[in-house]
Amino acid sequence: MQITIDSSWCWHMIEIINFNKIKLNRHTLKKHNKYFSKYYNDSFRREQGTEQIIDLLSSVKKINTWLDVGAGSTTLFWSLFLKNVKSISCAEVSPEPLKILHDFAISKRIPVCYNDAMNRYKIESTYLAIMRKRIKQYFIFDALTYWPSQLKRFDLITAIGLFGLAKSKKEYVACFKYPKKHLTRKGIFIGANWIRSSKYIKQYGGDNSYLCKNLVKIAAKKYSYTIISLKKITIKNDPFYDAVVLYGLQNE
Repeated sequence: MQITIDSSWCWHMIEIINFNKIKLNRHTLKKHNKYFSKYYNDSFRREQGTEQIIDLLSSVKKINTWLDVGAGSTTLFWSLFLKNVKSISCAEVSPEPLKILHDFAISKRIPVCYNDAMNRYKIESTYLAIMRKRIKQYFIFDALTYWPSQLKRFDLITAIGLFGLAKSKKEYVACFKYPKKHLTRKGIFIGANWIRSSKYIKQYGGDNSYLCKNLVKIAAKKYSYTIISLKKITIKNDPFYDAVVLYGLQNE
C-alpha cells in the first residue's frame, strides 16, 4: 500500500498496490458484493437509465486516460462502451468495492449482464479481456469532499451514481468543482445520479429528491463547463429509484 499526502490541504490519498495487505470490513464487502450481484451479475436490467448512459459513453471519442470515481465494482462494465482507452484509474472512498473490482479484473469470469450487454451492442467478448488489463491504478479518497492534487489530468472522468450522495443542493453543486481541475483541455466529465424513491428514503434515509437538471446547469455555469448532454430519465420496475439525472460536461 502506497500512501501519499497532500500537505497543502492536509487531505490524503491512498493508492492500493497490493490488496493482500489491505484490511477489509466484512460487512462492507458483503454489501458491495450484494449490489454487484443484483445489478451487474444477472441479466441486463433495462429501463434503469443504463441504456442512456451507454449511449453517452459511446459518443465520447479520443480517450487515452480515464478516471472512474465512485467506481464501485462496475468500472469494467462501463469500459465496454469506451474505445481507445489506454489507461484506467479507479477511485473509491473505501477499499472493499475496489477489492471486488480487482478480483473480477484478474479473473476470466463473464457475468450474464456483461454477456447480455456485449451481445446487445455487438461487442466482441475479447474486448472485456483487453479492458481487464487496462486498469492501472486503484485510489482511495473521498470524491465528495476534496480531490488530492497528486491526481493527474484525465481525458475522461466518470462519476456514475456518486454526486447524488451529497446531502444538499449546495453540496451537490460544489461537487462539480473537483473534476474540473483534473480534466485535460476539452476533457469530458460524465455523471449519473439516481433519484431515490419514497420507499427507499423511508427504509434507508438519504432523501435526494432535490436532484434535477437545473442544478447541473447551475454547476456547469459556475465552474465553466459546456453541457454536451443533460437528461432526466424515468426509472421503471425498480421500487427504490424514480429517475436518473444524466449529464455530459466538457471542460472549457
